[in-house]
Amino acid sequence: MQVVPATLVSSDVGNQLTLGTDGALKTLYSAPDGSETVVIAGTGVTVTGTGTSTDPYIVSTNPAIQIVRSCFDSVWRPITLVASGNANVVYASGAPEYRYRYDGTIEFRGSISYTVAFGTYATSNRKFTVPMGNIPITCVTAGEMIGTKDLKSITYIDAPQVGADQYTQLYGYVIRMSAQNLILEFQSSFINATSKSIVVNFEGAVIHPNI
Repeated sequence: MQVVPATLVSSDVGNQLTLGTDGALKTLYSAPDGSETVVIAGTGVTVTGTGTSTDPYIVSTNPAIQIVRSCFDSVWRPITLVASGNANVVYASGAPEYRYRYDGTIEFRGSISYTVAFGTYATSNRKFTVPMGNIPITCVTAGEMIGTKDLKSITYIDAPQVGADQYTQLYGYVIRMSAQNLILEFQSSFINATSKSIVVNFEGAVIHPNI
């Protein structure tokens, strides 16, 4: 019995068999080249190319959300501490840190403690402004750090003294940055000379350099 190849090819939809020019059976299959993959660009993403080996897909993010500088790496680094230069403000402990976020924002964390000997309300020793430390200007320049900014301030109400007049007596601190230098301002409204242990908390303090 003679076999007719044409009678062996189904007409069903999707059949991959057909007849070649020589009358023999062949497949309609073609090896994929990558262009079959569908890549859709999302928000802030650009897709170029057709997906083939000679013209591959290239997926790029918006340059506006890329790291501006390699040192904006979000790595925490210690602040370089300096002496207060004031006998009434004595460093006790602490090692606050800073980091450059990926957009260049400088963020701080940690704390530093001082023993502060405030004078009476009638003296200039009710307020002290002292240096605390600095960060380098290798990643962000001095020009980009120019200016003075108050980063954080905290005020406490001191507990009334037993048997004394119930005056409202306050004390607290301000974290200030002048260029790359960190400055602390301690202030009080104590009527009498008072020594306080003050923890300066850097959580939540950030600055935005002029980059």
